[in-house]
Amino acid sequence: MHHKIKVFDDVALLMSQFGFAILKDDISRPWGGFYVIDETQAAAFAKHFFPAEDLKVYKSQRNSALKF
Repeated sequence: MHHKIKVFDDVALLMSQFGFAILKDDISRPWGGFYVIDETQAAAFAKHFFPAEDLKVYKSQRNSALKF
């Protein structure tokens, strides 16, 4: 569990350094977890982390945030 927390802490720091705001997190999942960033940053996130992909970012009907 300590390694998992370290990985999530490292990712949170990286996201902050890239200017992405983490709205909430859930690291209690058996498979790992997730962070939720502000939906207004979704296109910038996709462009930064998936530059070779032609991703379309759609607003969720149920949730106003992007999970990754």
